Amino acid sequence: MKLKNTLFGSEVKRSDVSKYNACVGNNGWVGMHSYIDGFQSSTVILLESLIKDVDKEDFDGFMWCLDTCVYPILFSARHFLELFLKQQILRISYLKNKNESDYEIKLKLLKTHDTHKLWKLFLAEVKEVSDSRLNEYLNKIHIFTLEFHNIDSTGETFRYPYNQTNSLHLTKHSVIGLKRFYQQFLKFSKLASEFSYLTNYLLLEYRVGTYTKNLSRNDIEQIALSLPKKDNWKSQNLKKHQLDAKNKYGIGCREFKEVLEIIKKNIEFNNIVSNEYTLNINEEKLIKFCLNCLMESKQDLNLSLSDLAVIRAIQEISVPIIDGKYFSEDIHYLTEHYYKEYENSSEYALENKIEYIYENLNRTINGLKKLRQTNTLNKIHIAFKNLFVCLLKNHKDDPLDIESRPRSARHQFEAMFKDIIFN
Repeated sequence: MKLKNTLFGSEVKRSDVSKYNACVGNNGWVGMHSYIDGFQSSTVILLESLIKDVDKEDFDGFMWCLDTCVYPILFSARHFLELFLKQQILRISYLKNKNESDYEIKLKLLKTHDTHKLWKLFLAEVKEVSDSRLNEYLNKIHIFTLEFHNIDSTGETFRYPYNQTNSLHLTKHSVIGLKRFYQQFLKFSKLASEFSYLTNYLLLEYRVGTYTKNLSRNDIEQIALSLPKKDNWKSQNLKKHQLDAKNKYGIGCREFKEVLEIIKKNIEFNNIVSNEYTLNINEEKLIKFCLNCLMESKQDLNLSLSDLAVIRAIQEISVPIIDGKYFSEDIHYLTEHYYKEYENSSEYALENKIEYIYENLNRTINGLKKLRQTNTLNKIHIAFKNLFVCLLKNHKDDPLDIESRPRSARHQFEAMFKDIIFN
């Protein structure tokens, strides 16, 4: 008999469709995060609803009883923990060269609900990655996981009254304080969210491939900041820094040499230890472009598609990583991407794209900061100051009397020193 789906069908009333229809399956952004957020939120909402009702003077516990609701609430909390551990194990396993379709790790996760096994897998992946930023959370995550493991190792304690050997669950516990649990669950939820933000960020960071066996991109950056200028990289001068790195990170001579090579080849880190200009656009052209952005009448700088693509790429990487997608390593990929885009654009579309580039001077400046192009930024700053002086000389009015200047000049001066930040 074929049933008409009325139980799990869509809302019938048109006015209710947008309010009460839940998106599932392929409809919308659905994944592990949806389940995690759902069980986490459900736990909090159920606990808050219960505590609120219990605190009422006329509460009689007829429909909402602590002794019965404890099971679905704690099952929901436990399932949130299980899903959280599984998601983080997968994320951490992807950081260093593992594919997201890795069958072996996924099979291990599918086969178990045991929090102890999950914790061992979690620790193994953290150890494999060797990133100190992950270690900061381990103790607190372990304590919460262990608490749940001791009372419900398999995920069945709060689902059924009896285990598979027909023994009653929870015989060692006479009561469970739900208000106390609520407070502890909120603390762990905050911790889990912070850890999830971290691993999400690390997925972006490790994607660019700047790491070694024992060092993250962040570690390499810190080493670069501690080094002398590249001109002074003689073996004698670097011995102290090599020893410091060994003591702090536990790396040997070979890995330290690998780090030095990464620093030299990285467009951002190389500019920590040198003033080399390595962007694929003539530096003078780039400076003139920045000056041109301030002019009401634009000069023809004869910028090639390649030049425009580099500038647009610089602007794009300026987007903060928490909201955006890019590190300085992406400058080459982005340049290639925009070059192809401009090459295939119509004349009208290209004019609009060029106009967009000229409207985003601040993003150009911030992008150069991200690339640590300090020397070039200083030259741009000097050029802006010189432009300021030249514009002042063209007016016979008091240079200190900003109110008497023509509106266009005043606007340019204000924009130069108010909106553009070099510090």
